[in-house]
Amino acid sequence: MIPHHRPRHASAAVATAVLLCALGAAARATVIHVPADFPTIQQAIDAAASNDTILVAPGAYGAINLLGKKLIIEGTGGAAVTTLDAGGAGSVVTASSTEPLGTTLRGLTLTGGAGQMIDAQASGGGGVYANNGAHLELADCVIAGNVCVPPGPGTYGGGVLCHASSVTLRDCTISGNTAFKGGAASNRTHPGASLTLHGCTVTGNTTLEPLPSGSAIDMPDGGLTLSNTLIADNVGSGVWHTQYGISLDGCVFRGNTGWGFRSFGTFGTDVFGCQFLGNDLGGASLEQVGTASDQHATDCVFTNGDILQSTPGPGGKTRLERCTFDGAQVKSNFGVIAHHVIVRNVAAPVMGSGTFTATYSNVQGGAPGAGNIDADPLWVDAAAGDYHLQDGSPCIDAGDPAALLDPDLSPPDLGALRHAVWDDLGGGVGFGTGHGGPLLTGQGELAGGNVVGLQLTRAKPLESVTLILGASALGVTYKGGILWPALDVLLTDQMTDAAGALTLAALWPAALPPGFSFWTQAWFKSTGTPAGFAGTNGVRVTTP
Repeated sequence: MIPHHRPRHASAAVATAVLLCALGAAARATVIHVPADFPTIQQAIDAAASNDTILVAPGAYGAINLLGKKLIIEGTGGAAVTTLDAGGAGSVVTASSTEPLGTTLRGLTLTGGAGQMIDAQASGGGGVYANNGAHLELADCVIAGNVCVPPGPGTYGGGVLCHASSVTLRDCTISGNTAFKGGAASNRTHPGASLTLHGCTVTGNTTLEPLPSGSAIDMPDGGLTLSNTLIADNVGSGVWHTQYGISLDGCVFRGNTGWGFRSFGTFGTDVFGCQFLGNDLGGASLEQVGTASDQHATDCVFTNGDILQSTPGPGGKTRLERCTFDGAQVKSNFGVIAHHVIVRNVAAPVMGSGTFTATYSNVQGGAPGAGNIDADPLWVDAAAGDYHLQDGSPCIDAGDPAALLDPDLSPPDLGALRHAVWDDLGGGVGFGTGHGGPLLTGQGELAGGNVVGLQLTRAKPLESVTLILGASALGVTYKGGILWPALDVLLTDQMTDAAGALTLAALWPAALPPGFSFWTQAWFKSTGTPAGFAGTNGVRVTTP
């Protein structure tokens, strides 16, 4: 006989009832097919309950309003064959009723939007209009051909308006959109807005606001996260952001008619991990007033005349760490301090009256200071924008002996792009809101008999991991990221520790020839992502 237990406290009974209700709601979630069950997506949304999934067959459909519901709406054939067209009136997608986390659009093209009123003075959001606390994620979508022109200067976000809301785009394309502010995306000056782009392409958008203010992505205040995103060939600057809450990683700015990136902060502004490969007004403009704060550029490439314009507050300095300048300079009337920096093909490192102090750097024409050299850095292919260091470069292992070692545990290299035997290929999928993406790095010198290792960090504690190793690359789109290795070896049921980390070590074989490469990546089952999986960046390792 199974004994019957009653909850000892009323709170336990309430918790049990809530859990059962939640499970019951999950069980009632249904899949709705368009046009098989309903002829239009909006009719399907009207009939759906939160947590339902709407699968949309290839075809042309009209604009939609998500009505505050947590839904997954997916084009089964992908964005190339599934189009939502607003027909030049209103927004293509409206999320303005506090849509909850997990509300997701996948595999759709959004076009023909003209936006809607934000308040009495402004309108916007041709492709996506997010307001009033909405949460919305778009994956593998195309937002193109949306024009927010009337009523004139008060139009924001031709492609995406993110106002008092949170919008995330993964592996999306935003192109050919127009507005007065933020041809691609804007937030209409709201500190509560949060816009994230990962693995996206932002090209060919038009911002009508005159330069230098007009920018494809215009985010005054609010949070802005850009990773592994190309921002190129836009009319206007690439990105404009004010104050704080900004993160840039692995982005490329090229061919924009204004600046690549512009930022203003009361206590200084910084730029990390980006490449500026030729923008009409310059690469990055960092401006700060009122306090004596330093400004930083770290792990960045500036080339083709893309200057770094830096204006710290009184007494502040510009600090460069692991940056590469090829035919580009720092423009500043303040002190510039360089460490692990390469400066080539310019008459002087600094334009203006600012002083230049360098250590452990490669400066054409020479510069006083410990560890400085003047030599051809032997970039892999500068003409093609590849500023990695060739074998035999004088910049390899030439850094500060007191500094942190490079990821391969060798002394630090000079410049933004190290001589990498362990190459970070990107392409990961994060765990969802509230948790960053997992990171895989390789460590160790690739010589026969040496100990080398793979280190996984930023994962969830005590999480089961599958590590994939392949002797060739697949490089295919998978679960919202990129599956890099061929499936040659699968190490299943590996487990992260209490800090969400995992380290695997082995001896490097002596018989591998120079130029041999293999690819590796870690994947997790995860309920926090729309596709049910999270994955690290891919890592390629090549024997020197």
